[in-house]
Amino acid sequence: MKLLLITAIEEFEKDVINILKNSGVRSFTYQSVKGFKNDKNEMKNWFGKYDIAVDSLLFTVFQSITVWIVFIKI
Repeated sequence: MKLLLITAIEEFEKDVINILKNSGVRSFTYQSVKGFKNDKNEMKNWFGKYDIAVDSLLFTVFQSITVWIVFIKI
């Protein structure tokens, strides 16, 4: 069993869902999360500005087959 976690901004919700469905993933869950950067020096390109929370999504996939097919499509 493989665990795959995917984070994406909310604007890509439909795209990620389509990728998962077209990759043979039978079931998955997703939920809204808030991304927040606590250190100005790390991960400069993620979560935008220093003190603003970003609406994101966290997809959780449990897959018994290899998940490389999903990686290729993302």
